[in-house]
Amino acid sequence: MPSVDPRAAEIIATIVEFEDSVAAAELALAVRDWPQIDALLSTQHRLTHALANALDETREARPQAFTDEVHRRIGLISERRADQLRRLIAFNHLVKQRLTMISRTREMRRVNVESRPSARILDTLQ
Repeated sequence: MPSVDPRAAEIIATIVEFEDSVAAAELALAVRDWPQIDALLSTQHRLTHALANALDETREARPQAFTDEVHRRIGLISERRADQLRRLIAFNHLVKQRLTMISRTREMRRVNVESRPSARILDTLQ
């Protein structure tokens, strides 16, 4: 059995680590573990560059079947990350809407309560 090219083994290991990171991010999203998500996104950023560099350095030496499989797996990773990003953006918009509503409600309370107290029944009859 021929030995595996060390650069190919590095590419495979990086892809596996990337896939594991995306799966861990999925779990962290489900439980809204924001520090974990932040750490995983940093890891994925590092893995993106490591993978791009390794693929660039081995462009001429890789067999086409290997390259096709790498592109297939990178495509799956990209699809899952795009879905996660879409859900993060939707959650961000939801939180923004809720915070805006809370802010408006507090402002209305300040205007109605602090600047002038509510009228008493006798005050409205005059």
